[in-house]
Amino acid sequence: LIEKNDSVAVRILDDAAEKLGEAAATLSRVINPDCVIFSGEALELHPDFLRKISEGFDARTMSINAHVRIIRGNLGNQAAALGGVALILGQVK
Repeated sequence: LIEKNDSVAVRILDDAAEKLGEAAATLSRVINPDCVIFSGEALELHPDFLRKISEGFDARTMSINAHVRIIRGNLGNQAAALGGVALILGQVK
């Protein structure tokens, strides 16, 4: 439906992106990351998804987190596995 630009489907993804951005802003207040990385099929299907996430983030973020960047991940389905390996290797050193 997204490929056909169905207005209801687009609105649902827009709402989801905004909520993800708001959640990222809330979480960034706690852990203060340099960036928050998003990836997945929704970013592929909806070209404005990442921008909508950023808008939701910007609407809820605090000045202390103004440095946090919202970026697109490029590891795809391997992200979780590679993150787990990185975590293990970090504990071994």
